[in-house]
Amino acid sequence: MATRSNQAQLWLASLEVFLWAIAQREQITWQAIRERWDVDRSTAFRWRDVLEAARVRAQNMPIPRQPSYRRPVAAPEARAS
Repeated sequence: MATRSNQAQLWLASLEVFLWAIAQREQITWQAIRERWDVDRSTAFRWRDVLEAARVRAQNMPIPRQPSYRRPVAAPEARAS
């Protein structure tokens, strides 16, 4: 069972990997992950698969619209009367 400090360290490490992946301009390879993070081959493959799935999911998600807090403006014909 992982302690809170271990869980926090794992979470921060995974966040660091994710942010690194976002900053990359090219497709991420397992070799790049292995060299950058000094992990074994199977771990690099798993990380690459997770990062690729996250990238595909992010591309397929619609961009949420920001709510408009401005008051609606009446149409010109409504203002004329």
